[in-house]
Amino acid sequence: MLIKAPSSPSEFSEYSIQNIKAFGADLAIYWYEYEGYEGSGYILMKKGLKWYINDCSHCSCYGPTEHINDATSYNSIEELKKETFFGYRSEHIATLINLIPDSFLRREKWQNTEKTG
Repeated sequence: MLIKAPSSPSEFSEYSIQNIKAFGADLAIYWYEYEGYEGSGYILMKKGLKWYINDCSHCSCYGPTEHINDATSYNSIEELKKETFFGYRSEHIATLINLIPDSFLRREKWQNTEKTG
């Protein structure tokens, strides 16, 4: 499932979407802005039991998902929320977190209960 944040000024290209599919994300939510030959943004992904954040900033040499395999991983969305994000980054990542469908949050809660139970 791919979700573009309503406040995102730009769309990912088909090439970038293919990189997300190759990564194997069950869910990908992004905010992205492209101007001239460079772009900036963030993508929040869920793959298996982990959450990932990837900085989509790039110059003309690369695309926003070119380094998706270097995304930072978190064991839960709660762990991600505890991470300190500053300024511009915090605003967009908070937007992405707020767009997570309830079904993914319920599934994570159930999976965490199974691990501890």
